[in-house]
Amino acid sequence: MLTRTDIQENFETLQSEYVPKSHGRLNEVFSSGSTGMPVRVVKSGLAQVFWLAVTARFHLWNGDDMGLKYGAIKTQKNAETAKYPQGLRSREWGAGFPFATGPAVILNLNAKTDEQAEWLSRAKPNYLLSYPSILEAPAKHCLHKVIELPSLSRVHSMSEVLRPEVRHVCREAWDIPIYDNYSTEETGYIALQCPQSKKFLVQPEVVHAEYLNDAGNDCSEGEVGNVIVTPMHNFAMPLVRYEVAIMPKWAAKPRAVGNIRLSTGCWGGRAIWCACRTDKPTIRIIKIFSTALIMWCSSRSSAAPRRSSG
Repeated sequence: MLTRTDIQENFETLQSEYVPKSHGRLNEVFSSGSTGMPVRVVKSGLAQVFWLAVTARFHLWNGDDMGLKYGAIKTQKNAETAKYPQGLRSREWGAGFPFATGPAVILNLNAKTDEQAEWLSRAKPNYLLSYPSILEAPAKHCLHKVIELPSLSRVHSMSEVLRPEVRHVCREAWDIPIYDNYSTEETGYIALQCPQSKKFLVQPEVVHAEYLNDAGNDCSEGEVGNVIVTPMHNFAMPLVRYEVAIMPKWAAKPRAVGNIRLSTGCWGGRAIWCACRTDKPTIRIIKIFSTALIMWCSSRSSAAPRRSSG
């Protein structure tokens, strides 16, 4: 099993010496440290394509209007580019996003709580993405100072366990819903919240997830254990059986929802479903990205050496 310490202490060793050129450009990413010590990993362009595919799925499931303004308060590799008061502005939600979108605004999470609230009031995003630990403070500040954010229509939370009290205070402060997902910078997406059931769906096209107890065995129904994940597409720095260190309470009872065969469980107090089949809209999304991948990969050579650390 691979731990965060293993990644920190063996950053160079864990990188592939040769990565297929068709997997695209290599980039370093840094975790926020929300689930432990921060780590950095190298990711390929191919891994980013699958990240964007699941991101598209998340927005489509939630019925987001992609023509609206997207806002985020999150960690940035270069904190200066998104510092208060201006933050970072973009004409689109993200580079390489598969659909035409409206603009985006980003504020680095090191801004103070009152600065975050002021920035939200001034930037006027329609959607807000951030970590639950960050969302709680500006929501409470807006309640205390009676600051309204009429442009904000929903919140997207990520990476950390979304506690019920955080969901409650955001609803009380801004009268909007929160749609949650579980992901890490180093692994990519792990699970998305279903907007209908409010349960979580593990994303099997991009990650293999295990739920193990302290003895290293599969969790039985109602047993608490660790989440171990293997991202499926990042050949630049493969993380095989990586311990994310979140403690789920697993309830292994199969259940069918629409065309999806699921197993239900609980993730740090949140219900988890592990998808064994995908429905027609999901298949359509994957087909779109499979076609894009084939076209993209066909224009590239078979192999390229790893980017040098210098």
